[in-house]
Amino acid sequence: MAYWQGGASSSADPGHGGGGRAAKALDFGGRLPRTEAAFRSLEAAVVHGLPAVVRTISDEAVANLDAVLAPLVEAATRAHVEGAIRALFAEPDNAVVQEAGGRFIAAAATDGGRPELRRLLEEFGAAAWLEAVVRRHPRSKGVQNQALWALFKLQGRQPLVAVLTDQALGSSPEATTAALWGLFHIGSAENISWPERKELAALAEGARQR
Repeated sequence: MAYWQGGASSSADPGHGGGGRAAKALDFGGRLPRTEAAFRSLEAAVVHGLPAVVRTISDEAVANLDAVLAPLVEAATRAHVEGAIRALFAEPDNAVVQEAGGRFIAAAATDGGRPELRRLLEEFGAAAWLEAVVRRHPRSKGVQNQALWALFKLQGRQPLVAVLTDQALGSSPEATTAALWGLFHIGSAENISWPERKELAALAEGARQR
């Protein structure tokens, strides 16, 4: 199971964006040439130019610069998230697209240092969309893995438990396996009481028998 099995991550977080992973280079595969060029120009200006300026100007000038730049960067972040979510909405039956979408949402929701990303995901209906995707692609291993992990990142373990109690999804080996592995990793990282573990084990057995 991608990202949850096979040792893809050594951290307690088997999803995406966990600690210890090196940042990936920006690469759209040449499919967004204008966007990629704009990102690279911004990166060059911010990484190589802006810090030197900020270190030398007065506190008042820094405050003014922050007031000017922050809304522009926030708007760009919003446009990026909204564009990606709308792209997912446009191809609900494409399992490859929806698997990638689950990975994107999980990565955005994982980054605890940027709570605005979580707010944007909530605003654009990411959780409701993931729930629909899980039902639309019950036999897709990749979609179940990524979408359920993303749902956990947004809403906690309840969506995973809900899969095991759902009549339709509980009959899908792909959905139940993804939910069980997610709960296993969560249980390894969180302080889940023994009564809760016993309840989860009963749910797992019920799903297995279906």
